[in-house]
Amino acid sequence: MHELWKGVGIMAEERITSRKNPFLQQVRKLISSRKAREESGLFVADGTKLLAEAVRWYPGLHTVILSDGVEAEVPDHVRLVRVPEDVMESISPMQT
Repeated sequence: MHELWKGVGIMAEERITSRKNPFLQQVRKLISSRKAREESGLFVADGTKLLAEAVRWYPGLHTVILSDGVEAEVPDHVRLVRVPEDVMESISPMQT
């Protein structure tokens, strides 16, 4: 298991508010670098439609990051991280 996901089991929702949080910095790197994704064996999907597909078809889903006010069905074993909208804008390439 990749160290980014160590300790992930049945998780309660957690909150990250700092753009400098190491986990969010790693997510930014995964989003911006194909090489980082290939080396880590991880992938990043952005948007609620892709999340719904991942929940439905990908049993290896480990972590979901949602901005405040966004609701989504997430399995109990998946780490759920909430961030303020400004923090999500700093990591997500999607335009709202």
